[in-house]
Parts: sequence; structure tokens; C-alpha cells
Amino acid sequence: MQNIEEKSPSIEDIRSKLLIRVFINNCDTYIGHNIAEIIANAIPQATLKEATELDEVNSQIEEITDNVSSVTTDSFEIIGTLKNPLSVKPSWLCKVIESDDPDEILSAMKASDVIIYDIGEDFDALDQTLWAVTILKSEAPTFETLKLFICLSTIMTWVKTKPLDPYDRELTLSEEDFKRRIPHPNFHRQLQIEKCVMASSNKENFITYVLACGLVYGHEENIFHYLFKDAWLSKQALDCYGNGRNVIPTIHVKDLTSIVLNVIDRKPKIRYLVAVDNSNNNLKEIVKSISYYLGTGKVNYISKEDALLNESLPQNEFDKIVVNLRIEGIYIKEHMNIEWVALSGMVDNMKKMIKEFKEYRNLSKPIKICVLGPPAVGKSKISQQLTEYYHIHHITIGEVISEAVENLEQSAARSESELSEREHEQYNQDKELLEALKENKENNNNRYDDHYVHRFLRKKLKSMSCKNQGFILDGYPKTFSQAQDLFANDSDENTNENDNLDYDPEIMPDNVIWLDANDDYLRNRILNLPEKVVRGSHSTEEGFLRRLVKFHEDNLDETVQHYFDDYAVRVDHYDLTQDPSDNSHKTIRTIIELLGAPRHYEKSEHYLTLLAEKEARETMAKKENLRRLQMEKERKVIEEREQIKYDIWKSNKERDIAQEKEALDDRSLPIKRYLMRHVLPTLTQGLIECCRHRPDDPIDYLAEFIFKNNPEIDII
Repeated sequence: MQNIEEKSPSIEDIRSKLLIRVFINNCDTYIGHNIAEIIANAIPQATLKEATELDEVNSQIEEITDNVSSVTTDSFEIIGTLKNPLSVKPSWLCKVIESDDPDEILSAMKASDVIIYDIGEDFDALDQTLWAVTILKSEAPTFETLKLFICLSTIMTWVKTKPLDPYDRELTLSEEDFKRRIPHPNFHRQLQIEKCVMASSNKENFITYVLACGLVYGHEENIFHYLFKDAWLSKQALDCYGNGRNVIPTIHVKDLTSIVLNVIDRKPKIRYLVAVDNSNNNLKEIVKSISYYLGTGKVNYISKEDALLNESLPQNEFDKIVVNLRIEGIYIKEHMNIEWVALSGMVDNMKKMIKEFKEYRNLSKPIKICVLGPPAVGKSKISQQLTEYYHIHHITIGEVISEAVENLEQSAARSESELSEREHEQYNQDKELLEALKENKENNNNRYDDHYVHRFLRKKLKSMSCKNQGFILDGYPKTFSQAQDLFANDSDENTNENDNLDYDPEIMPDNVIWLDANDDYLRNRILNLPEKVVRGSHSTEEGFLRRLVKFHEDNLDETVQHYFDDYAVRVDHYDLTQDPSDNSHKTIRTIIELLGAPRHYEKSEHYLTLLAEKEARETMAKKENLRRLQMEKERKVIEEREQIKYDIWKSNKERDIAQEKEALDDRSLPIKRYLMRHVLPTLTQGLIECCRHRPDDPIDYLAEFIFKNNPEIDII
């Protein structure tokens, strides 16, 4: 401490004291990204249990550096490579090292205090890790400062290790048994790299560590992501491979990073560490917990053979999911200062894990919309288009009631003898409710009272699927009292923090879309509806007028808009009479700009482009139709002209033929007269004589007769 008082540290001393440069390979993978980001925001030496003289030095350095602008305030400086060259450089990554330039990577590692490589999750990094540790070992004698090499491996290198006691399978292995470890057949390469890393250590200036990590979970999720995703998407049942009794060692990604920070701060003598939590949960427990808190609560058990047929499940991930291993990290729990996020494991902290998952995946705030307006304004059409864009649930009263009644009928149709005591109680309740509904419908003009509708609707809006993805409530509530009853807070179902609210925040819409239009516009829409749409619906002119009158009556004094205004729910009005675009595309665009981007896996950022393309296609179709009509019109004009020309030609042709015929008749008249006067009488008489005498040769007889009786010839 005397040295500190006698001489103030230089800028270089301050910089070296404040900065610990950490090189991390592939900072854009799940492990690399999360560990790098957490370390970037950590403080060196923070894991040490007791304050040391170095802490006092650091505090004095902080005072000195308050006015020194040239010194960075980051405690850790993160540099590293990116696996995907198109990845965006994170703000906490000080420098990106080109992954395809070995010389630049070596230079960066030599300039770093800590080098971290992951071979447990990142199979593409196996060769890179082996190259890095080998070349650093050869360069170690030239290092001026101590460097740490941390290899994040996997418990898969332990899978085939023989149990400590063949008769007691529940005895756990630990890092003390690391020399006995036998890997899974598909993880022999990882074991070889572990051994190479362990053998490359140099006590003086190059120390290597291997962390055998359990299956890493947390934040946006990785190995278990398919389960979280399927549950969030309301898949009917989550898949569990085999019987699910296999024990899976796990660790939260933040707890894993805490272990890495402890290694950096403490530089433990034990260089092979097991990084797992205390859970020993099996696959069945994990799947059931995710399904219960995020999905439908159902689990589907499928054979391992069938699971292998799933092309979307990589072999290495399948091997990890079906692992069965009991292993304990004794050293990290006894000798490290870890502020555990999930020491008891994933299942015990599932609510926290789901909250993390939603936050990191931008799914924490589902979109809740209510679309209202007068009858026939187009609420359902716009609701459907918004549903397709945001991938949320389109809630209509008719469908909700039909679904609820159908479920009650199925429940009431079950055989009582096959029901458990709990199921029998539910069976009786469903049967009573079904009978009450039938009676209510008969006595209420084929409709249900609002309290039944609200009961079914609340259940739907509180379903896990609506909680996860959100909903669009189409055309309901219509009155102030309906809104008040539907969205009323039920303190029995909500947490204490919401007990003082008059409304239920889980189902209260965040935005109300109010579609406006005058009565003439609405009437024209009804009159222009196709017959097949109108038939059998309440969209007839009579039904429309009845609903329109009721709508105006409901919006005279205390309206549903007033209800939402009372609770500061934003109500936006859109006048559809001012939207000339087809299918209200202009209004849809405006609503989307208001509500923002989708919060869903299948992002619809391209939807506006698709919408524009659809509008362009419709415009092109219109132009094409007009062009086709114009061409048809021109074709008809041409055909008419050609027909006129043909008719004229035909008329002229017929006239010419008649004139020719008349001319021929005129020219043939003398011949006809000659024949009639000089030929036909003799010929006729000859034929008569031929018939009378019946000669053997009529032709010769006729010729002889004409020759003899021809008055023009004188017979000598």
C-alpha cells in the first residue's frame, strides 16, 4: 500500500489494471454469445470472497480515472470471431477477428489474457480448438504475461463411464473420476481434445482448463429450444423420447458463465471441472414442466427409433437429449463464489426460465387487439388479415360458443364407470352446465345470456395459446356493460399485484381498432354481397337494418368506447369510406404501423412487402382485365366491320351471279327455240314408235327413224 501512496499509477498501469482482454471463438453462437455478453458486463475479481489489496488498488484507480478520458471504463474487453460472416457485430464485442485468417487469430490470442473455445455445443469448432491450443502451447515460452485457455466441453465425454457401484446406480460421479471417463461413441473427438488441452498447460505462463458442461439452458434456449417453441406454439402435446426416465445433467448459461469468471479470477489448481447444477431432472420431468407452464400440459411419448426419423433433430442433439448420467460438480460448489440463477435446476425454476425465454425471444408481450364498429363495416375481414400478419388467434363469439358447447357435449358423453373421482366431479359439472345452456337457449330466442358467453370467452382468452401469441377479439363487446363484465378482475385467478385493479390485465386489450363508416356505405356493402354469403346469415337487408338500429342505440350514452377510455386503453378510429384501396389495404397498413412488428417465431416483417405485391397484383389484374375488355371491344368492332364487308361482298357476288345467269339464259334462247321447233317433235315421235314396235336394238331403230323423218334432210 506504501507504493500506491508514494506514486500514482500511470495511464498504462491503469489500462492494464482495468482491462482483461478475453478472446472468445464464435461469439455469435448460443454459448459464445451469452458467455461473451455476460463477461463483457462483469467486473474482474468480483467472484473473490474477501477484499484484497488489489481491490483497494482498483478503488484508487477508479478515483484516478474519473477524469482520464483516454482510459476505457470496461473491465473486460471482448474480442473474438464470428461463425457467420453476415452476423451483426454486437455492441459489447470490441473487435471482430477474421475467422478465416489464422495469423490474425493467433495475434489476437497472444494479445489476450483469456482464450475461450466451446466444443460442447459447437461441433464446427473442434479443429479450431485443437489448432488453437496446439499453437498456443508452442508459443507459450514467448508469453510475457500469464494466459488462461478455457475449453468448454460436454458431459457427453462421461456417458459410458462405469458406475462407482454396479449395484447402486444412483451414486454420482464427480470431477475426481475424470481419468475414468469414457465418452459416448459420437463424442470421442471431444475427449481427445480434452486430453490435448489438459496436456498443454504450462504453470508459468499458460494454464489450461476443461469444463465438462451439462446441457446448457436458459435465455433464448438452445438444446431445449424445440420444446419451448412447440409449447409456445400450442402444439397438442410435447414429444418425449423413450420413457423419459433418463437423468440429464444441466446448467444455466449464466451459472456456467459464473464458473468461467471464477476460473478467470481464482485460477484454481484443479484444471478439470464439472459444471452442472444440483437438479438430476429426467427428461420426462423437463418435458412435463415445460408443457404445463407454457403449453397444453400434455406429453406425447415416442420411441427413440421414431425420434431418429425426425430430420430436423440433429444426431448430436438427440444423443444429448437421451443421455442418462448422474454426475456432480463438487469443486465448483465448495470452492467457488457463484450467485446461482438455478442451482436446483430447470424444473424447479421453470417459471423463471419461461420468462427469460419470452424476453430473449421478444415474446413477452403478446398482441391483444379488439376490433369494433358498426355491422357490415368489414370487422371480420380486417381481423382475419391482421391475424395472418401477427400469427395470433382470431376470436369470434360464434366459434367460442360452438367450441365450448362441443367440449361440454364430449365430456357429458363419457362413460361414468371409466372416470376417476376427480373426473367424475368435472363430469357432473359439465353435464349440469350443458343442461342449463340448452334451457337458456330455448327460453332466449336461440341465444345465450351474456354471463354464459363471457364465461366461455374468458376461458378462451385465458388459454395458454392466447396468453402466448395474443388474440384479436372480433366485434365484441358491443356495450359498456358487456365490456365491464367480460374484463372484470377475478382476484381468485390473478396474482396479488393485480388485486387492486378493476379489470383483468391478462385479457384486457392493449389496442382497440374502431372501424367507422356511414350508413349508406354499410348499406351498399350489404347490397353488393354475393348471394351465397347472404343466404342463411344475418347479412340480409332486414337483418342488417335491425343490427344497425341496435348498434346506434348501444352507442348513444354510455358506450363501449367510454369503457376503454376509462382504463386508458387506446382506441383508434379508421374511416373506411376514405380507404379507396381493395380489401382495405390502406387501413391495414396504418394499423400495422400503429401496432408494430409481429412478436412471433415466423416473423412477418416481409408482410408489408407481400401486401404491396398483392396490391400490385390486383392492380395489374385490373389493368389486364381492362386491357382484355378493350381488346374484346376492338375485336368486336373489327368483326363487325369484317361482317359488313362480307355482307357487301356477298350481296355483290349474288348480284353478279344473277346477272351472269340472265346473260346465259339470253344467249341460250335461240338454241332452245331451235330444239323445240326442229328436234323435239321428231325425237318424240321416234320414241313413241320405238315403244310401239319394241325393236331388238332400240338405239339403232331410233337413229334410223330420226334419219328418215328429219325434215331438214332430203333423202335421195
